[in-house]
Amino acid sequence: MAIQIFNSLTREKENFVPIEEGKVRMYVCGPTVYNYIHIGNARPVIVYDTVRRYLTYRGFEVDYVSNFTDVDDKIIKAANELGEEVPELTERFINAYFEDITALGCQKADSHPRVTEHMDAIINFIAVLIEKGFAYESQGDVYYRTRKFKGYGKLSHQSVDDLKIGARIEAGEKKEDALDFALWKAAKPGEIFWQSPWGEGRPGWHIECSVMVHEHFGDKKFEFDYLFDILSLKSLTQPFKIIEKTIDGEVLSMKQYIKDNNSVYSNYMNIPLGVSLVP
Repeated sequence: MAIQIFNSLTREKENFVPIEEGKVRMYVCGPTVYNYIHIGNARPVIVYDTVRRYLTYRGFEVDYVSNFTDVDDKIIKAANELGEEVPELTERFINAYFEDITALGCQKADSHPRVTEHMDAIINFIAVLIEKGFAYESQGDVYYRTRKFKGYGKLSHQSVDDLKIGARIEAGEKKEDALDFALWKAAKPGEIFWQSPWGEGRPGWHIECSVMVHEHFGDKKFEFDYLFDILSLKSLTQPFKIIEKTIDGEVLSMKQYIKDNNSVYSNYMNIPLGVSLVP
């Protein structure tokens, strides 16, 4: 019996057919490691582990990658409050994360990349977006031009004018448009930083997984089957990832299913589609 998904854009069911017969490449957007996980954090871990086990049960060879965000505003704030260096803090909570998911009976992913291990790739990726006119530098920050991407908002059935500022899209005088989002943030005094063409800084929250997906499945030119994320970010994170991949130029042949706790999104031949797993 085929695995079926419901396409929330077309409101129709469709069979899941992996890119490569018998194999599934699955990328999970993992935790931001600034504290111990709570029950809300544990829920997606269990969901992702269950899907992976089910796909394995159905006979698929699963390549399961889940990242750690190990530099972020919350991490820097926690490190300052605790008097720790950022790498020390994140290493401690990554170890605690593994202890907790093991106690839950969940398995580790096949690979756990970290943002700080991919800085050169992130900087290069942002440079491509600037070169193609989809991003711009402003006083050491780099922002994505949201309105430049005509399909923005399709996943959540919203036009760009329906979207609201806030929830990781902050207002700011340095932006061309209030809905533009940060790809690179200039470092504040005392903050951890990396050198870039735009000065000392670190990545914005949205760009990380786009780059790490490319790095870990790059030999397939962005082809992978599942990308897991959080349902509440359907109108935020997923459009960001799709537009970043689209304008990078390697997504044209991509067949991608993006899965969150309750829904799956599909992107085939540059067309973003929303879909949900059904029993």
